[in-house]
Amino acid sequence: MSLLFTSFLIGSAMIGLPLWLHFLRKRTTVRVPFPSLKFLSPKVLRESKRHRIRRWLVLVFRCLAILCVIIAFARPFFERKRIVSGRAVIVIVDDSFSMHAESRWESIRDWGLSELQQLGKVDEVGLMAVRNTPTWLLPLSENVSRILATLSTWQPGYYAADYADALRLAAATLHASPHRDLHIILLADHQSRAWANTRFDQPLPPGVQLHTPAPPTELLDQAALHSLKLRPVGRLLHVEFMSCSYAPLDQERVLSIYVQGERIHQDTLLLQVGAEQTWSYELPLPETVDPAEPIAVELSLDADSLSVDDAVAGVIDPRAGIPVRLDAQAHRASDPPIAVDYVYHALAATQYQEQFRLSPQMMDATPWPDDALFVLRGAGLSGAAERMQIETRLKAGKGGLVFAEGGTALSQWLVSEGIQLKRLKPKLDQSYRLEDWDMAHPLVGALDTASLGSLMDVDFESGWALESASMLPLARWSNGSVAVGEVMVGGGRLIVFGFRMDRSRSELVISSAFVPLMHQSLVYLSDQVDRREVHEIGDWVSLAPGTQVDRLQGVVVEPLIQHLDGDGFWVEAPGLYHFQGEQLDSWIAVSLPVDESDLSTWPKPSNIDGLVSSEKRAQTVVQQATLDMREKVELEQQFWWWFIVAALIFLLFEMSLANRTAS
Repeated sequence: MSLLFTSFLIGSAMIGLPLWLHFLRKRTTVRVPFPSLKFLSPKVLRESKRHRIRRWLVLVFRCLAILCVIIAFARPFFERKRIVSGRAVIVIVDDSFSMHAESRWESIRDWGLSELQQLGKVDEVGLMAVRNTPTWLLPLSENVSRILATLSTWQPGYYAADYADALRLAAATLHASPHRDLHIILLADHQSRAWANTRFDQPLPPGVQLHTPAPPTELLDQAALHSLKLRPVGRLLHVEFMSCSYAPLDQERVLSIYVQGERIHQDTLLLQVGAEQTWSYELPLPETVDPAEPIAVELSLDADSLSVDDAVAGVIDPRAGIPVRLDAQAHRASDPPIAVDYVYHALAATQYQEQFRLSPQMMDATPWPDDALFVLRGAGLSGAAERMQIETRLKAGKGGLVFAEGGTALSQWLVSEGIQLKRLKPKLDQSYRLEDWDMAHPLVGALDTASLGSLMDVDFESGWALESASMLPLARWSNGSVAVGEVMVGGGRLIVFGFRMDRSRSELVISSAFVPLMHQSLVYLSDQVDRREVHEIGDWVSLAPGTQVDRLQGVVVEPLIQHLDGDGFWVEAPGLYHFQGEQLDSWIAVSLPVDESDLSTWPKPSNIDGLVSSEKRAQTVVQQATLDMREKVELEQQFWWWFIVAALIFLLFEMSLANRTAS
């Protein structure tokens, strides 16, 4: 057993206090003449001897109690081993899909295992994966055999690699270790893009050694497909994609196009050296495919040395748009005629986006979808059916956009909900602008800098100031009043705009910021974290219990039931995923990072060697790391509690015996 704070042992001198008190009570012997003792009971003599024994036991228990308290303050712990004499090694594995090239991973893994065979019983080793962010697979521990077993069966994933953060994290972990020999073993293919963010002018901490395998040989047939765009036109499918060849010579490759797992076209492509080429096809859909249902498309080349990026997939789902119901625009006789519905066209313009598409439709008496949002501009509250749908949406926690266009029914409804509209009077020499946007709000934060700048440059001849005790201002007029705000109504949320959405008072509807503003406002209200049909490696896909998941690669179907984790799964491989369940039949496509296909190695190996510092590790750093490690072990064990408990037990015995001795 070791002690964290040995200086507390000085307190053991306190044991002298009960010893001094014990001997202080000892009386000097005085001889007193007394008649014969034969008439005294033998019991009295026995009791006298017992009192002496009890007093000695009281002394022992007092000393033990004091000693236990002192040891508790000294923080005792059991050292697992003498870690300062061993080595600490962190193995970093490249978890990017470039490691799937030929037998690249197998040769790099074998080199790494040979490096680890030199580890002994007093060494520690950890395992880290290079993904989008560094990920610990196994923390530093003395279980070397577990690391070896994990590496022997490990297969790289499909992420993009960036060595910089992983190296810094591993180096910082080793620098805080009490071991004297510190090593990083990087099991990677030296891809240029993976080294791009590394600061070679900032070496690793002193004492940390970096070991890397030799760069792999160049591939002679590497090519990749990416940037797939799909557009249905009736029963025709317009396909556009890009290819990039990384081979040293031009190459001919066979392209296959699949729809719902059925091959519908095949062609031969001439891929030029180092060139990005755009290809397009217009193909008829199979008779079995309904254009109104999701359409899953995959394009693939005949396999080369790195086959994982020879395919690209995409999905068109006409049902995936966020449903939006719009009322008719309010119109006064004094206003100019309304020729264009700018809001409707702005929402419809999002249908070609890869994610968060909107599906606008004018209000009517038919039932709305359960997740529908609404847009009110003045006429939507005049009909009983539409008004009931709006109130139902709000009670269900949904929401919508409201434009203060001056309609009587709309103004009265807003007032009934505690929202006052105050007309801003037109000024001949001054216009109004939108200022003080709340950058911390998710809606505003989703807008890019160009859109925000365009919003603040628009001049308004007039508008309405919004007044409500519960309104959260998103933007203000130049006079300080609220121009755009969010407010809770009936359990739902409203984004209220204090201006018209036409060209009668401003040019906002024809500015570059108008479509992003409308789009992000409704996306924010939809509470849909992810409606994408295109996902990336590492995304989480939520699923209802009992959903069947199949992964398609060309015509090959792979069930993924064993990979499901409760209410969803982590996307770990590219391709098409088909979900089938109760009232569910949908697809998603998972793409690979485009720049990871470039397998060119870092051109200056001397930069990598320069990461190792020439300075020696300071002894004070080792001592501090050792102390930190001892504190960590002591906190994990917390044996001092047991000594406090033992002290209390000894005190209980002491009190019991002391009372009997006194009596």
